[in-house]
Amino acid sequence: MSGKQQKNTNSNKVTIPKKYFGTDGGVNTYPADAPYNFISLPTDICAPHAMWEDVVATTEDLHIVSDIYDEYIQTQGKHSGYIELTITTKQDTLVGMPGKTDRESTFFSIKNNEPMIPGSSLRGMTRNLFKIMTASSFRSNEDFNERVLYYRDIASRGSASELKNEYERNHTGAGDDTIRGGFIVRVRTHTGDTKWYAYNDPTVNLTGEKLDGTIDHPMVNWKCFTEAIETLTNTGNRKAPSELTCSIRVNQIGKKPTNTYTVRWNSDEYYEIDESIIRDYLGDERRGGNSINLLYPQRSKDVNGVSGGALESSLLGDILGVMGADMIAPCFFVVDPTSGKVKNFGHTKYYRIPYNFSIADHVPSNLRTNRVDFTDLVFGLKEFWGGRVYFGDAVHTESSDKGIYQGEPLNTILLRPNPTSFQLYLAQKGTDKRLHWNDKSSMIRGVKYYWHRNSIEVYEPEKKNGKDINSNILTQLSNIVKRDNTFVGKVYFNHLTTEELGALCKVLFTSTENSADKITRKKGRRFKIGKGKSMGLGSVDIQSKLFLEAEDAYTNESIWSDTGVAPLHEEISLDEGEHTVDSFIAAFDTHTKNSMSEVAHASLEIGVEDLVIMMDSGGINPAFDSRTVHMTIENDPANRFKDRIALLEPKEFKGFK
Repeated sequence: MSGKQQKNTNSNKVTIPKKYFGTDGGVNTYPADAPYNFISLPTDICAPHAMWEDVVATTEDLHIVSDIYDEYIQTQGKHSGYIELTITTKQDTLVGMPGKTDRESTFFSIKNNEPMIPGSSLRGMTRNLFKIMTASSFRSNEDFNERVLYYRDIASRGSASELKNEYERNHTGAGDDTIRGGFIVRVRTHTGDTKWYAYNDPTVNLTGEKLDGTIDHPMVNWKCFTEAIETLTNTGNRKAPSELTCSIRVNQIGKKPTNTYTVRWNSDEYYEIDESIIRDYLGDERRGGNSINLLYPQRSKDVNGVSGGALESSLLGDILGVMGADMIAPCFFVVDPTSGKVKNFGHTKYYRIPYNFSIADHVPSNLRTNRVDFTDLVFGLKEFWGGRVYFGDAVHTESSDKGIYQGEPLNTILLRPNPTSFQLYLAQKGTDKRLHWNDKSSMIRGVKYYWHRNSIEVYEPEKKNGKDINSNILTQLSNIVKRDNTFVGKVYFNHLTTEELGALCKVLFTSTENSADKITRKKGRRFKIGKGKSMGLGSVDIQSKLFLEAEDAYTNESIWSDTGVAPLHEEISLDEGEHTVDSFIAAFDTHTKNSMSEVAHASLEIGVEDLVIMMDSGGINPAFDSRTVHMTIENDPANRFKDRIALLEPKEFKGFK
């Protein structure tokens, strides 16, 4: 069954596949809430011109591609000028720069505390929308990354426990015996290369009372190893204790005693760890603060603030009898029976493990391409050419009746994307089973975009025993600009083709007045810009005016006109006459229809419709506002979070009652 709403022939009830609801199927269950949704992807990219049909930009063909670009600009680039933008905040907005501390952010300003929207912010916002409108390609480390996500099933229940079986199949296997314990060791070879090995201790044992439940910060006791290092340092004597052991102590939150695993050094049995496994482990951005990064030295923290759990010493090679060893950490690991190498590893017995496929594996292959697209040509392509659009800063010109800035700072949690919520980020089509990152057939849902809200979601520090316990994850937003403040800026462009200018206008004129085609222009649409978009900040209105260079701008011998200095640019009407904004947009739309297959063009139109639905969504009603917030475990009596409820598509989400 598809994700679209269907009428039940026996009643007026709208039925939606159960993957969007709780496992009980009761009348009081609802789909997932989220401050964002996804603009669906096209099935193929749109070639900007016949000259670029199937041209792939590679550094090996730099001269060939550059020559095509030069010819393209000279023969097709007809239009230069600028678009004037009048930007009015329709919700409190923060286009931020760092504040006085790492946990502060303030509105961008240069002098006299006067707010300004940087051209770089306008460029980023416009470029993201331009990629959607023009069916441009998806690029690694720009639109997605190659990393592998990690998981450990702790919240699933009932029919939503897809990861429970997956975790068992990929980690514990037939039983606990498949999980080995021992040490991970880094070795520096004589050629300067780095090798990694996992040494197995068949006698690893658990002391103390075995506890279940959420774990607190693990700790490593290196006493035996540090004594051996001190002995070697002080006496030069290689003699070490008869047994090199260390312990991993794992506390259960709020309870004692602890789980303590004792690990003994054993050099008889070891397994190689490929560099890709190390790279994936280091790329686990969701590793919690109550964890340990085994590849970082103790008493240091990695880029995510996670404490290191390894012992580093140039003397380890002598102590362990492993030439070149300079880092060691106790660990648990699983060996791939096919390759005989380490499949994954972690700091506790039931550690987080990687999915079998990366994020990139879930992006349609025909969109992961270096074929030259509209975005490359207009905004520039690194190593090949620069952009032909230039965004000036938007200066503050008019204040609201209530002033410029909010008087009090706001607290928020500036969250990163959380693709571990697979049922939200992956397309859930064709089955009631919730598809996850090991289902290679399921593709990403599309481009993430935020709903507009009437209200602002504010986070306050939680208190325990009179002390703030979550202030370390809160960011204080200062100098937030209030609603109804106006900024004016310009976007300059040089030698754009008719189709390129049409695409740029389709983006920047999407909220300017109304057109006969409501998909093209409709007053009341909102753009999203700046920080705190998930909490409701950053909804702005943009009214645009197009100015083109006059045909005789550089040939007219007189710089004077009847009214003074002859203008170099003339304003172009929205829809009156032959040469209009709408005519440029129509030229672009005609090009996409003629250059894309029928299926691909239809998919582009669906994506554009998704986008304008979300841009139209501001100010619907309080009930809609209440559905555009993050779901939480604590405030979710229907257990939608634990049930891994899926997210309705934009049109369905907006219409759901």
